[in-house]
Amino acid sequence: MSELEKKKPDADIAAKVQGLLGEELDLALDELSPGRELEDLGVDSLGIVEVMFRMEEEFDIRMGDEQVPLKTVQDVIDLVAAKISARQDQAG
Repeated sequence: MSELEKKKPDADIAAKVQGLLGEELDLALDELSPGRELEDLGVDSLGIVEVMFRMEEEFDIRMGDEQVPLKTVQDVIDLVAAKISARQDQAG
């Protein structure tokens, strides 16, 4: 597997993140394209925290205390994928 493939989020992860965002934000999946800005979807800083708690629960990951700017749906997908990858690296 190339470095590019390792960095590209799994399509299943992306779909699940988008589905969870849709549930949390009460939005249709077609509104949650990767390039959509969270602010345009009505997500404020508290909303981002709530979404990230849901991602932690659903994916069994921990976000930690680092400040990561989440501006788009893709940013959320990338962060979740990175945390899943880190968890798998630690386990294996």
